[in-house]
Amino acid sequence: MPAWVSVVFLIGIGTAFAGYHWLPLAMGMLGRGAPTARNFQGRFLPVGGGIGYLVPLLAAVGLGIGLRVLTVELGASFLFALAALGFLGFFDDACGDHVYRGWSGHWRAWRQDRILTTGLFKAGGGGFVALLVSLALTHPWTGGGSWPGGVVNGLSWVTGALFLALATNALNLLDLRPGRAIKAYYLGILPPLLLLFAGLFAEAPGMPPATSRPQVAAILLWSATSLLAYLPRELQAEVMIGDTGANPLGLLFGAAWLVLLPFWGQATGVLLLVWFQRYAGSVSLTETITRHPWLDRLDRWGRPDG
Repeated sequence: MPAWVSVVFLIGIGTAFAGYHWLPLAMGMLGRGAPTARNFQGRFLPVGGGIGYLVPLLAAVGLGIGLRVLTVELGASFLFALAALGFLGFFDDACGDHVYRGWSGHWRAWRQDRILTTGLFKAGGGGFVALLVSLALTHPWTGGGSWPGGVVNGLSWVTGALFLALATNALNLLDLRPGRAIKAYYLGILPPLLLLFAGLFAEAPGMPPATSRPQVAAILLWSATSLLAYLPRELQAEVMIGDTGANPLGLLFGAAWLVLLPFWGQATGVLLLVWFQRYAGSVSLTETITRHPWLDRLDRWGRPDG
């Protein structure tokens, strides 16, 4: 096994261990002073439960930079992006009135009444983060590849940013039942994670790697291990991941596929994500899942009603 991969796995084990010990502290902190919101059962729970996995993940990314598993440029971009999305999500969880729904509702509030909703503020910040991460994954100073300039490369950057922004919101739309967003995340990153790690053993990357793909694979693995302690508590409806946790996972889901897909695949992904978000805005996703027994069983797995 290449030394780089060994270090990545050791950080992943440490992240799981840190998450196990951090989660009770985070839940105690939220329980004492965080705002609350009503869950699908009508129970009031503290918002912002996503910090239960996000803090260990941020620590893992920082450690990865320090141990030269990640380049400073790409690692710092993801460190900022994940922290920023967590903050924007917590701001929306804690301060949003949720009167306006969907991007169209938030935009209509601004266009008609000049009301800056927390959702619109989050969307603007999330768009900036998506542009930053898309640049980090394609620009040569991050090991993302060659980018000599021109219309085609600029279009690729913007398309990548759209893909990341839509993926971020798509996972957020799934956060309507305990564990649903996390299960979707695990299933969504499994194929690219396996493909990326299969390439690592063939490439035997140095430290830090010369390209963005192995670095994204490392961050994906750490995100998966950071959720191990958190998921059982979420499934028992003891904590809500909220936008605080769903938004960073959505960005990572998008990044997992972005580094593998060619331009036409990214453009197709943008269209599919736009369709999904229009569909989710017009029907009940929970009712759709309930009508398909295998989806319903997967959705309920691990929950008390499962």
